[in-house]
Amino acid sequence: MQIRHGDVFLRKIESIDKGLKKVESNVIEAGEATGHHHRGINMELYADDKGVIREVEVPQEGYLVHEDHYPIQVEKGAYEIVRQVEYNPYEETARRVMD
Repeated sequence: MQIRHGDVFLRKIESIDKGLKKVESNVIEAGEATGHHHRGINMELYADDKGVIREVEVPQEGYLVHEDHYPIQVEKGAYEIVRQVEYNPYEETARRVMD
């Protein structure tokens, strides 16, 4: 199962990485350019040691929400967060997309 919501992409995984720590927030990805955030409703968020949200657990039906997109229903399970990047073939560089 894969879900795209703007520049956030969720890919279903077997279980949450035990090296990640649960955080008390619902912001999956902050909107650097617009101030609009991708949020997880009815989701538990897990971050790495730098505080970057890497995975989410959905204990029951949840939703991805954002001010500029329609809400998306997310079924129960564990998901890895993959962030979108843009590649510039002229400079041969890649950078993370900022919302």
